[in-house]
Amino acid sequence: MKNFLKACGFTALIAFVYLVASGFVGVAVVVVVLFTKQGLFNSEVMANETEFMETILQLVGQFAIPTVIAVNTLTLLGIILIFVGRKESFKTYINFSPIKWKNAITLFTFGIFLNILTVGILTVVSEVFPISEQMEYYSELMEPLMMGNPILIFIAIVISAPLFEEIALRGVIFNDFKKAVPVWVALIIQAALFGLMHLNIIQGTYAFILGLILGIIYHYYQSIWMPILVHLSFNLTSTLMNYVVSEDANVTFIFILVGGIGSMITAFIAKQLYRSPLDNL
Repeated sequence: MKNFLKACGFTALIAFVYLVASGFVGVAVVVVVLFTKQGLFNSEVMANETEFMETILQLVGQFAIPTVIAVNTLTLLGIILIFVGRKESFKTYINFSPIKWKNAITLFTFGIFLNILTVGILTVVSEVFPISEQMEYYSELMEPLMMGNPILIFIAIVISAPLFEEIALRGVIFNDFKKAVPVWVALIIQAALFGLMHLNIIQGTYAFILGLILGIIYHYYQSIWMPILVHLSFNLTSTLMNYVVSEDANVTFIFILVGGIGSMITAFIAKQLYRSPLDNL
């Protein structure tokens, strides 16, 4: 019970650090917008409070990518400071063990196919079930993250997000809960938190499933680099498809076929390359 409460406490502390970082960066962005857009304070714009707030939100939204990078970076620094307070080695606890290049390539490929499969399934679900409002909300949330400087988008989505989320969810939270509950319960807890942090039902649902997969990979290979690689390639595929695949392209069946078969084949190859049994679940 003591270990469980301790794990809950550190999870809450990480969430608090994330909220503080988000608030700090958010305020900083608003200040920058107000100081660089002096025209907002003219009488015509200020007279309409609704229009003024909508304008502010649109301008702040243009900083979505730098905001993601800054918040993730500050939160990671906060997590490192937490480990200083815990008097534990951050590097050892998270487990940055070296990985074999064959395993790395296989898991990177697995992430690509898994993303393709996910996109195909989401397309089918959106067509079969009445979730148009949720899909529209999901698209609105994702739109600011896919606009702007491609280099910053790459850093935020492909580098910053996988590093922060894997270290926080798998490296810290999953490891903490494994000390208090069976591994399969810890897997569900960290996956549920991973889904909740995305703040929308569409992304939260597939993030929960992805979180289970990433947690199993981390437990299986005992190195944080493995789930980071899968997460990185998953996000990279999404980012590239945003530029390459047309919205009107009817590729649902191809995505499900290629993604499904590819995911199964690479998962099988990964198991053959790493022959230790997946036990203690």
